[in-house]
Amino acid sequence: MATMRAFSALLLLTVTVVLMASGDGNYQKIPVSDVTKPSDGLLNVGTTDDDFNYLVLMVLSNGNFCPGKGSVSEARHTFAGDSITYTDYYFLQPNKGYTFELWEGSSAPLAEDGAILGNDLNGDERWGVVCHTEAGDVPGKAREDRAWCDIDDTEVGTDEFSFVVVVPALMASGYENYQKISVSDLRNPSGGLLKVGTTDDDFNYLVLMVLSNGNFCPGKGNGNEARHTFAGDSITYTDYYFLQPNKGYKFELWDSSSAPLEEDGAILGIDLNGEERWGVVCHTEAGNVPGKAREDRAWCDIGDTEVGTNEFSFVVVVPDSA
Repeated sequence: MATMRAFSALLLLTVTVVLMASGDGNYQKIPVSDVTKPSDGLLNVGTTDDDFNYLVLMVLSNGNFCPGKGSVSEARHTFAGDSITYTDYYFLQPNKGYTFELWEGSSAPLAEDGAILGNDLNGDERWGVVCHTEAGDVPGKAREDRAWCDIDDTEVGTDEFSFVVVVPALMASGYENYQKISVSDLRNPSGGLLKVGTTDDDFNYLVLMVLSNGNFCPGKGNGNEARHTFAGDSITYTDYYFLQPNKGYKFELWDSSSAPLEEDGAILGIDLNGEERWGVVCHTEAGNVPGKAREDRAWCDIGDTEVGTNEFSFVVVVPDSA
């Protein structure tokens, strides 16, 4: 299952929605008329060069709500081969304490999972998804086994897609094994925290940062700030959490040849693009650096630059049997 989130304060009008919405309590619907400039907290799930990277809910000509792609000025719905432009639609914003994840398209999420659901012009149920295409990731709609999106004003169908679900912000494996301590409550890090780095600077703590879209993601931190890397850039955050094993637990470093299972006590988060990331230690020429990883590749900040490596260890919090 692919794929773990400061939300902007936007005025939300009370609306009555015909949406068949699983997970509707997990997010808000914000009319396009109230959003002059989309913010980081909205469901920005696309990666194309145009600005239609937001998953939105359009009010169709028959009154149904249906997922599709949108920008700040219009949205695109596809049906029966055609692409239709709508100007009456809603941006979606996870509620406080929630974020979005991308779930692989092999199995449709259940209603209680937090899926974005609507109905098409023909009344059929449609999930909000990201279509993985040669043009990039494009917000769209899907039935359980097939998805559609707009590319260059044309309807494109694909079997390569991921469901968008809105879930509690931290669905962390091993969460019962450790506590999160806000940096605002701990300006002077002490023993017992996950200090896993060995570099000359003081960014040797593995932390969970609250990213600009509300996701929690692992990275390195000190008593004042934390560093997150994404798409080659290094980004500084001041809203983050130190991690401390609970009584009777300790941290271990596991070889990167096999990602730890959820029940093993891994430190898990979700990146800006909705993909799952493990908390790791990157073994670099500069020393051991806290960072993030997918199963086979890790990234960390060195000298305000994102560095990728295949030499890393997973950080897990396990019972202390000593």
